[in-house]
Amino acid sequence: MTPSPLRFRATALVLTGMIVLGTGVTGTAVAAGPPVALVENGGDAQSVQTGHAFPDNLITRVLDADDEGVAGVQVTFAIQPISPGYTGTAGFTGGFQSVVVTSDAEGYAYTSAPDSVLTAGAIGDLVITATTPGVAEPVTFTQTSAAPLPLVDFVDGDAQTAGTRLPFDEPVTAIVNDEYGEPLVGWPVTFELQTGGFYTATATFPGGQSSVTLLTGADGRVTSPGMTAGPTVGQVQILAYGAADSFAAGVLTVVDAPPAYLLQVSGGGQSATVGESFADPFVVSVLDANGYPAAGGVQVLFSLDGFTTFADGTSDATVQVDDAGHATSPVVVAGVAPGTATVDVMVIDSALEPTRFVATVVAAPATTTSAVGGSDPTTAPSSAAPPHSSTTVPAGTTTAVLPSSSSGPTGPELAATGVPVGPAVSVSLLLMVVGLALCAFVSRMRRS
Repeated sequence: MTPSPLRFRATALVLTGMIVLGTGVTGTAVAAGPPVALVENGGDAQSVQTGHAFPDNLITRVLDADDEGVAGVQVTFAIQPISPGYTGTAGFTGGFQSVVVTSDAEGYAYTSAPDSVLTAGAIGDLVITATTPGVAEPVTFTQTSAAPLPLVDFVDGDAQTAGTRLPFDEPVTAIVNDEYGEPLVGWPVTFELQTGGFYTATATFPGGQSSVTLLTGADGRVTSPGMTAGPTVGQVQILAYGAADSFAAGVLTVVDAPPAYLLQVSGGGQSATVGESFADPFVVSVLDANGYPAAGGVQVLFSLDGFTTFADGTSDATVQVDDAGHATSPVVVAGVAPGTATVDVMVIDSALEPTRFVATVVAAPATTTSAVGGSDPTTAPSSAAPPHSSTTVPAGTTTAVLPSSSSGPTGPELAATGVPVGPAVSVSLLLMVVGLALCAFVSRMRRS
């Protein structure tokens, strides 16, 4: 069947209407009106460490009267000068204090890399305004340029050991970085030595100080002064503060100072008779490097040579040093032979040079036999006559007085007794001999 011309006209009319309607739906949008408002759309109330870029862009949107975004509008972001309560500073790329940004197709205007990056400067809060021509009310951003968060750590020296009253081998070194791992230069660090509770020992910096504050160098490092251990054995805590809530902690250990001196106190130079005890013990003093008594159970070994023994018959004795630093030997007994005796003393488990006492063992006094009548011939005066002679020699004379009997001692006999014999005695003897010879001659002549 052939279609009716009327039907063709109706179809054409419908198609034409659809085209018209389609044009109304898909055609170009009507241009937005002039900007009447500028609103904040992100990036407010940020805080970042000084010297670093704020992480988020500052975002605004330009709107017309129908709250539609307006494209192609210039927006100026400006950092406001310091004012009461707002002491922080910042800068856009290149150090500029303001930048101009053009809104995009949807009316957004925002700072971004690389041309308008905002970097924090001096510490404190700061204000940035965004303005556009024709809009009276600006957008205000409040940002904070924050102090660095110091991260403190020890590099060296925080786990040392020293003897009482002695210096530690080295100072303590700490390093301070920010949260980005960059060294903080010129940052104040307080070193503090703390005692209390578990930490029973003490230590000090020069001048007896328990804390000292110093600044970090170009590498973020800082080194404490030297430290000296106190008189008490135990541990002391060493802290390095970069801030009240940011610090590093270490532990220093204080032990008994090692012996540094072994000195003789008494006992040297004495003497004893063989088989008898020496009157005094042998005493030494063991001191540390500062002259204080060595502590911590220091032991001393006394060793004897062959001329003496201890009372129990041994030749070695170990003695612990007392609170005064003294060590006293047991009783020492002289041996059976006279001679020079030595007592060697050493500190056990120490490299100290031993010391040696010298004493003397002497022989017992010689025994004597008493003479008849109780006199001792070994102690008789040289002027006394021998027991078998009645001859006496007046004191101070050199001439013997001979007895009247011819049976008296001859010159040699007198000499043997120790009686002084002078020239007069010799002449008398000679005359007596001559007289006897004459008598004998006369007697022979008579018999003949």
